[in-house]
Amino acid sequence: EAMAQSMNVCMIKVAEATGKDWVLKTADGFGLDLTHQWSDDKSDALQLAQSTMGETNLVTLPSLTKAYAILANKGQVFTSGEDDRVVSEKTAQSVTHLLVGAVEHGTGKLAQLPNIPVAGKTGTVVSHGDNESSYMKLFAGYVPANAPRFVAVVVLEEEKNNEG
Repeated sequence: EAMAQSMNVCMIKVAEATGKDWVLKTADGFGLDLTHQWSDDKSDALQLAQSTMGETNLVTLPSLTKAYAILANKGQVFTSGEDDRVVSEKTAQSVTHLLVGAVEHGTGKLAQLPNIPVAGKTGTVVSHGDNESSYMKLFAGYVPANAPRFVAVVVLEEEKNNEG
């Protein structure tokens, strides 16, 4: 329910329970480099919370797509024959179950397809600069959730809003 409704507090608690080292290593395995933006000037707890919510993360569309492709591939990176696993198959299945719930009962309802299970998650990106904020809403996911063949990231940009 927490993931389906984008309740960040639960994800922060998971990050705190697993710890900085695991979060950084696993994010790196998914193609998300958090280490270069980690600062000794801030507490690890604050930075874990920020990274869990996507704040300060330099996530690109290709890296986000890669992360979802790894989940769709049962937790394994697409490589030539090597077992380059980021998370266990059981963990990938558990995350897929949560992502299906986000589409069926949560913020991703508009991504539902008739008779095809969809695994995915919505997100919002806010960029600040020069007295303006720009917003992007996105959906990332894969179909069919039970035997993935396609991974997609859809981005909708909104007009900039003047903060001044």
